[in-house]
Amino acid sequence: MMANRKKSLVAVAVAVGVCAGVLIGSPAGAQDRKVSFLNKLTSEFLGTDDYEHLVAGQDGSVGWVLKTPPGTAAGVYQIEFNGSAACLKAEAADDVRLAPCAANPGKPQRWQVNLTPGSYDTIESRMYPGQVLTNVDGSVVLRPVVAEEDGQKWTAVQ
Repeated sequence: MMANRKKSLVAVAVAVGVCAGVLIGSPAGAQDRKVSFLNKLTSEFLGTDDYEHLVAGQDGSVGWVLKTPPGTAAGVYQIEFNGSAACLKAEAADDVRLAPCAANPGKPQRWQVNLTPGSYDTIESRMYPGQVLTNVDGSVVLRPVVAEEDGQKWTAVQ
């Protein structure tokens, strides 16, 4: 009986340690990644012309910081413009803008991004599933995903 009690106490201690580790988590910013997004259609980078609207342009030095919100699935990020505290936000099913970054971002500021090196893929809104960032004549907007549309394909360059 005493051996079973010791095993139970060890199991409880392990469980408490695991829970404490989950609660403590990793330090803020530990998983942040800085990237630039290159468009497959035009070989232009995702950027902004006025700190509100998105454009595709030639400046590859413009960076985006990918932050992993707590409790999100793998590959889901809050995307901050170059450390500016302005993040991509899906305003409507066809409208994306920069807006102040939320401390605990909801779906309007969550994006599904594939970071596999060298692969071109969509950047999909979690607020409007199936709506992706699309380069339309230099303006970047949300559009329904179309498999063969290269204006919707981006690769993350570090």
